[in-house]
Amino acid sequence: MKLNGRGRRRGCNRGGEGRIGVKRSVQALLGAAATAALFWPGEARATTDTWTGPSGNWSSNTGWSTSSPPTNGATVVITDTGTLATTITFDTAAVATGLASVTIDTTNAGSLTLAQALNTLAMTGSEIVGNNGHGIYTQTGGTNTTAYLYLADTSASSSGTYTLGGGILNAPDQSIGYHGTGLFTQTGGTNNATNFLTIGDQTGGIGTYNMSGGSMTVGTLNVAYNGIGTLNVSNGATINASVETTVATGGFGIINQTGGVQTTSLLQMGYYNGSTGVVNLSGGSFSPAAAVVGVSGNGIFNQSGTTVIQIPAMLGSYELTLGLDAGSLGTYNLSNAASLTTGSTYVGYSGSGVFNQTGGTHSTSYLYVGDQAGSSGTVTLSGGNLSAASQSIGYKGTGVFTQTGGVNTASNYITIGD
Repeated sequence: MKLNGRGRRRGCNRGGEGRIGVKRSVQALLGAAATAALFWPGEARATTDTWTGPSGNWSSNTGWSTSSPPTNGATVVITDTGTLATTITFDTAAVATGLASVTIDTTNAGSLTLAQALNTLAMTGSEIVGNNGHGIYTQTGGTNTTAYLYLADTSASSSGTYTLGGGILNAPDQSIGYHGTGLFTQTGGTNNATNFLTIGDQTGGIGTYNMSGGSMTVGTLNVAYNGIGTLNVSNGATINASVETTVATGGFGIINQTGGVQTTSLLQMGYYNGSTGVVNLSGGSFSPAAAVVGVSGNGIFNQSGTTVIQIPAMLGSYELTLGLDAGSLGTYNLSNAASLTTGSTYVGYSGSGVFNQTGGTHSTSYLYVGDQAGSSGTVTLSGGNLSAASQSIGYKGTGVFTQTGGVNTASNYITIGD
C-alpha cells in the first residue's frame, strides 16, 4: 500500500536545482552566439540595458544606458546610483515581450521598485528581485511572464519583495528567499508556478508567502527546502498543488491557515532527517488526497476550530500516516469542533506517531497504532469522538491507547497486541 506514495515522494525534484541547468544553458547560448558572430558579423548582438536614472516610465529614453527602452533579446538591469526611493513604472507605452532577463537590484539605501499595472512584460530567462542588494516588484495588473523568478538570489544579506494585487504572474519555477530574505504578498491576481514554488530555498534562505486573496496554481509547493519557510493563508485565498505540498524538505517550514482553500495531491511534512514541518489549521479548508506527517524528520499537524479535513480511502496511498520512516516523528493534535475523516490512520508506521484528541471528531475505517516492527504509536483521547471501525493497538510495533474522556466507537473490532 505504501509503494506508490513512496515512489512519488522520492521522485520529488528540489527547489533551485534547475538553476544549474539554466546556467549551463545560458553558457551554451552564449557560445552559440559567439560562433554566430564569427560567421554572420552583420547580425545584431544582444545588449544589456541598464536603468540608472531617477524615477520614471519604462518607455522613457532618459533613464536607460542605451538612451532607449530595452528591445527584444536585451538583458535588463534596473539599479540606481542614489539614496532616494526610485520607482520605474511599466507604463501604457511600454513594450517588452521578448527580453532575455530582468534584474532589479541596488545596494544603496533607497528602495528600488518596478511597478506594473498593465500590459505584458515577458522574458525567456530569469527575473531576479534582489540579487546582492534589495529590490521590489509591485504588480496590480497586466501579465508578467518569466521562466524563473528568484527573490533574494545570490547574497545572504540580499532581500527581494514581490506584491501581487492583480493581474497574472506566469513563472513555472519560483524561489522566495533563495539565499537571502524573500517576501511574497498576494492579495489578488493569479500566480501560476506550474513546476515548483519554494519558500525558503537554500541554507540561510528565509522565505515568507502571505496570501489573503487571489489564486495560486502550482505543481510542487515546497515550504522550506533547506532554509526557513512560512506560508500564511487567509480570507479568500485559493491554492491548488497538483503534484504535492512539502512542508520542510529540509530546514524548518510552517503553514498557518486561518481561511481560504488548499488542495494538494500529497502532503508531506518533515521530509529529511533533521527537518521540522508544522501545519496550523484553524480556519478555511485543507484537502490533501494523502498526508504523511513526519516522513524521515519531524512533522506536527494542529487542527482546530471548525475545520474539516477529508482524506479518501485509496489503494496505494499513504492516506494519513504519522511517523513513516524509522527515526521519524509525526504528531497530530485534534481539538475544538474540528473534523478529520480518513480511509486509514497510521499512528507510527515505521517511525513514531502521536495522536492527541481533546475534541472534535476523528472518523476512519482502520486505525493502526504501532504498525510495523520497530515502530511506536500513542493515541490519547480526552475529548471528542473517535469512530474507527477496526482498531489495532500494537500491530507489529508498540501501541499505547490512553482514554480519559471522549467516546471511542469501534463497530468491527479492537485488537490489542495484534
